[in-house]
Amino acid sequence: MRVFFVRHGQTLANLQHSSSSWNHDSPLTEDGRGQVKLAAELLRASFERPVKIIASPLLRTRQTADILASQLNTGPVLVDDRLKEANVGYWGQRTVDDVNDDFRKLSTAERPTLRPPHGETWLEIGSRVAQLVEEMSAGPSLTLVLVSHDAPIRFGVGTLLHEDSVKWSDRKFPTGSISLLEASGNGWREVYIGKTQGNLR
Repeated sequence: MRVFFVRHGQTLANLQHSSSSWNHDSPLTEDGRGQVKLAAELLRASFERPVKIIASPLLRTRQTADILASQLNTGPVLVDDRLKEANVGYWGQRTVDDVNDDFRKLSTAERPTLRPPHGETWLEIGSRVAQLVEEMSAGPSLTLVLVSHDAPIRFGVGTLLHEDSVKWSDRKFPTGSISLLEASGNGWREVYIGKTQGNLR
């Protein structure tokens, strides 16, 4: 089984690093739509059918998933709350940069267990994404495309690969990027992370 994690395309909130980057609906920009179309080209050359696309319930991820489904001629897009953006609780009115500053003050070992007031930890975010992947991998073999956000992809991948939090912080997941994991034995292995048309690492 192969699992592609696709980060949604660019939004205006991404450019502004604003508080609306969290769990508010923010539509794709024209550049963001272009990023998703490029992502569809990368996916077309990489996956085998049958394909199931599952998206976070937020507007930017549903728009991304709909473009992918149209470009790749797949079936209907499913929505799953386990792919939603990080719940930062009362920090939801703060900017992304401001919240990230709080995390940077902690050691990499401390960051995964920091709980924003009425929010969730990195460990909990990773656990819900990994639960969805393991649930889907227990059924018939298919190619899974999960359309989500930076934090759920980052911590979901880290959880599935059983990695420490140092790697969780170091990885880059640009808007419109694709990351691929493959089933390997009783676990998962990284094929590539944060791949875009302009970043073929």
